[in-house]
Amino acid sequence: MVISHQQWISKLRRWSAIAAIALVVLLAGVFLYRRRQESLVRKSLPPPVPETVGQLSAGFTFSKMDRGRTLFTVHASRVTEFKQTKKSLLEDVSIEVYGRDGLRQDRVSSSRCEYLVEQGEISCPGAVEILLQSAKEAARRATGETSPGGWLRITTAAVRFLEESASGTTDEAVNFHFAGGHGRAKGLIYRAREETLRLERDLEITVARREHGREAPVTLRGTALEFRRSSNQVRILPPLDVRQSNRRMNAGSLVVQLDSRMRLANVLIEGPVTGTTEESQRTMDFGADRLTSSFLVAVPSQVAAEGSVLFHSRGAGSQLQFGAD
Repeated sequence: MVISHQQWISKLRRWSAIAAIALVVLLAGVFLYRRRQESLVRKSLPPPVPETVGQLSAGFTFSKMDRGRTLFTVHASRVTEFKQTKKSLLEDVSIEVYGRDGLRQDRVSSSRCEYLVEQGEISCPGAVEILLQSAKEAARRATGETSPGGWLRITTAAVRFLEESASGTTDEAVNFHFAGGHGRAKGLIYRAREETLRLERDLEITVARREHGREAPVTLRGTALEFRRSSNQVRILPPLDVRQSNRRMNAGSLVVQLDSRMRLANVLIEGPVTGTTEESQRTMDFGADRLTSSFLVAVPSQVAAEGSVLFHSRGAGSQLQFGAD
């Protein structure tokens, strides 16, 4: 078959058009492929730093020295510094407090805090946990050893920690747990340098107790609580109200002596002290200027009463009454 010159030109034009279309499709595919690759690369890159942010860093640590000793150390896993407000956002924050003699290792921790550099203040608006413990207890816990006592765990919120005074404060609700009991209050002042803790108001403590094979918890209510680590004493400020099932006592204040593992050891109740107990169809009233007892630890085998001692027992058609200085 003989192809005319006109037919040859027509076929050539068709093949040229097909080749041009194929080339366009190929170029478009390459272009789209490169756009997709660039998009994936952009997604894998970290987000651009906003203009208000001065610096991002993966870790942060600084310490406060006091008379040549490290008083506390602040750790954070991530820090974001802001230019305009001159503050830093700390994440996964832990403040290790060692006290004046280095025998403490308390810990204040929160997920997010703000560090105001010029004011020397760390502000944690969210949940905060405070763990009071000795350095020896912290070492035992680090090895996985667990034992009753040795710590006091506090949970609260909106804590301000001041660098210069090494103190933390909050006005929010406070909940705490210790070996053998728990409690709650409002407001907290924690002073690392003086090694003291104060719960400000609306204090209520429940101490676990068992008597005659059954639960018999003791509930204490007071205005405030002061804890001094140097003497290992807890003072509950007046007015004081103590209740246990059918027993009730009112007093001026109460001092709890803790042992070396921060476990309840003995109690001094300062007056005027008055109380009522109903047992075995008898009602017993007592009063004194001060009492010493171990009633928070176990059923007391001895109670020492001092000053203007009064005791009155009545029931089953009989009465017993005596008094002494």
